[in-house]
Amino acid sequence: MQELIGKIDQKRTEYLNHRGNDPQLRKWLKDSDLWHWLYTVMRLTGKPVSRRQIIDLLGGALDENLPLNVYEFVHGCAAVHKDMEASIQMQADPDVRMLLRWYEMAFGKEGAFRRNNPVVYQWNFVPPHFYDVKDMTDALLRRHASHHAQPDPVERALDLALGLLRIYPFGDETLVMAWFLILYELTEASVPMPSLKLGEQEFNDLIGRCISKNTKSPFDELFENAVLERLDSVISVCRQAAEVE
Repeated sequence: MQELIGKIDQKRTEYLNHRGNDPQLRKWLKDSDLWHWLYTVMRLTGKPVSRRQIIDLLGGALDENLPLNVYEFVHGCAAVHKDMEASIQMQADPDVRMLLRWYEMAFGKEGAFRRNNPVVYQWNFVPPHFYDVKDMTDALLRRHASHHAQPDPVERALDLALGLLRIYPFGDETLVMAWFLILYELTEASVPMPSLKLGEQEFNDLIGRCISKNTKSPFDELFENAVLERLDSVISVCRQAAEVE
């Protein structure tokens, strides 16, 4: 895995060197992170939409083939993305209050920890008692604050996301909240957000194996390869933009 992380670090440096200061390119790069994030999250939650549909929805279009709650969710997540940018400018580490704020923006209801003890059948997993989830979530975020626990941004993002999935603090909405942590960490580190082409069942099988074996492999390898692929893509876009200039 360290070989992949080394490649990501090299590609990230190359990307930053080619990114330039063109405001239109910078906006496209920022917006495309949200497109890729939404494309992945919608697939993993069993509500797949195309990238074209996502771009159209964010542009204000209404697609009569999509439920209204998809439209609301997409725009709620766009609001979260803007909130992340402001928090990153203030150099804030994710905390419980931030997660609850994102929850309310994304789902249109007050952010709250679960108040039951479910069995997560899709992962063959019994999460911690609901009495403990707030403190466990707070401890997870504090452990990773200021980048001390894991200095590499991709590894840190995966550690945070899988840590949150194991706590399962928000019930069925935990997957989206975990993916918010990934988006935050990568955006803060100027690592372009990749998209995963897994379906819902494939992803659930993968996470189930990670939780049962208390490891983040092979999820980390899959994700890191997706980051490399995305870096190659944005580097190509940046080079083409430079040639046009």
